[in-house]
Amino acid sequence: MSPHSDFVAVENHPKLLRSTIKEIRAIVHPKPIAVKISPNVGDSAGLAMTLEKAGADAITAINTVMAETH
Repeated sequence: MSPHSDFVAVENHPKLLRSTIKEIRAIVHPKPIAVKISPNVGDSAGLAMTLEKAGADAITAINTVMAETH
C-alpha cells in the first residue's frame, strides 16, 4: 500500500501485473516499458523476473521509501 494513496501494491498480485504489462505492451509497442518498483518489495529478484517475462524492458528504482519505526 502506498503511504500516499489507498491503492494496493501491484507487486503482490503477479497475475494482474503480468496482464497489465502485456496490455501496455500491446499499446506502446515498439517503445520500451520501464517499471518503477518500491524498495519495500520483499522479493525484488522475483518481481524483476515476473516483469521481464511479462514484457517490461527495464526496472527503475526507487519508489517511495516507507518510514522505519524503531
